[in-house]
Amino acid sequence: MLRVLLAIACLAAGAASAQSWPTRPITLYVPFVPGPTDTAARKVAEVAARHLGQPIIIENKPGAGGTLGPALMARTARPDGYLLSVIPSSLFRYHFMQKVDWDPIRDFTYIAGLTEDDMSIQVAVDSPFKSFKDVVAWARANPGKLTYGTPGLGTSMHLLTETAAGQLGIQLVHVPYKGASELVRALITGETMITADTAGSIQPQIAAGKARYLVQFSAKRIPWMPEVPTARELGLDFVYTVAVGIGGPRDLPAPIANRFAEAVKKGLEDPETVKLLDTLKKDPWPVGPAEYTAFAKKSVELERKMVERSGLMAK
Repeated sequence: MLRVLLAIACLAAGAASAQSWPTRPITLYVPFVPGPTDTAARKVAEVAARHLGQPIIIENKPGAGGTLGPALMARTARPDGYLLSVIPSSLFRYHFMQKVDWDPIRDFTYIAGLTEDDMSIQVAVDSPFKSFKDVVAWARANPGKLTYGTPGLGTSMHLLTETAAGQLGIQLVHVPYKGASELVRALITGETMITADTAGSIQPQIAAGKARYLVQFSAKRIPWMPEVPTARELGLDFVYTVAVGIGGPRDLPAPIANRFAEAVKKGLEDPETVKLLDTLKKDPWPVGPAEYTAFAKKSVELERKMVERSGLMAK
């Protein structure tokens, strides 16, 4: 009986705390250098702050494959909602590839979805590959000779391509680069035969007539690239997008998480945000704590399988 009373008291205290929260500025770590994800996060934070009545201060914390900011937040933040972090998809796999002092499920509270990036494979406009089937046929006829570029070893793009290659029974040669700009240059100059990246990253080159999409990995064809087939349409049992959200430290009270999630949702619905995300070719991802937590658990299992397939599990 005493435990029940204590639990009720804790819930009441948490609800009361959420009603008054926030009473001071909120700090939000963005684990990337300035770029599309940073731009999107700042815009959503700007609108969300208006609904919360307090500023949201952005601090860029790049490093460790995008996990430096979230890990620092998890280690140092009190569960009071005043220090949060953008959560990249790499958080769900980094602990499989490196020894870390945090766990992606145990040490985080998943609050709100932010954006999703569609993934694609593309070629230079003058490539002899006119379709993804051409790529697969050539790779089967020339095992271990087809080169593909990504923004780096262990990235979503690397693991996606290795997983697809495994399903197709083909052998490819991975060529890692140091970021999106180097990867685009490598594709356009023919330094690598194909590349895997977020579809939005290469879209300016597509629009300029310098590259062509071959396949996208979304569940269905996305509106701004309707002519590009999905991997499912081509026989692959594989759907993969890069989702980014916002999380807090473990034990963050549910009322605070729910209130922040609602503010983020309003930020994603704001007309200026909608216009910006369309320009950046990012999809809004307005999910709350329950759905985001379920997504995180599912993603950890998927990423483990992808890391194992790529031979990158830490020993």
